[in-house]
Amino acid sequence: MKFKWAVMSAAAMLLAGCAVPLAGNLAGRDASLSVVSAVQDGGLRTQSTLTAYTKASIARVTLKLYTLDASGTPSPVMDGASQVQADVSSTAIDKPVTFKSLHRKTTYRIKAFAYKGTSEATDDLISTTDANSYRTIRVDRSLTPTITSVPVKLIDRLFKAEGTSSLEVTDGTITHETESIVPGT
Repeated sequence: MKFKWAVMSAAAMLLAGCAVPLAGNLAGRDASLSVVSAVQDGGLRTQSTLTAYTKASIARVTLKLYTLDASGTPSPVMDGASQVQADVSSTAIDKPVTFKSLHRKTTYRIKAFAYKGTSEATDDLISTTDANSYRTIRVDRSLTPTITSVPVKLIDRLFKAEGTSSLEVTDGTITHETESIVPGT
């Protein structure tokens, strides 16, 4: 008789760890248990915060002067072997810059290049090189200088990251709750 109860107890403990519902009723057992999975979503965690380039990111702006021919093709304005340009520090960005000794009845293009460092290295360039960062201006007969703004469109800051990970799989275990079985009298 003890052997029969021992076998039934061992079978019940082994079946308690199974995920498949038991069919039928076990002798002497009338309780049931229903469970529902409660899934908790994972979240996002940032490792660093990026801020967009702003006016405060600019160390200096270089304004380069070009002339446009009849077809609209730009050519650099040269002073000897050097291109005519003005370097503007971050503290003087809002102050006017004047290019002198220009030809009248000429169309000029001023291109703006904003840098986050002191060099003209490509990695330091933080402005676009397209139409968002230049202005085309016609200089006519007037002796008064034309004052206009030159747009400086800062580039979008791209997030770039790398990561490595490893996968560790841990085996599951079988657990059971201690029960006391009292044989019926």
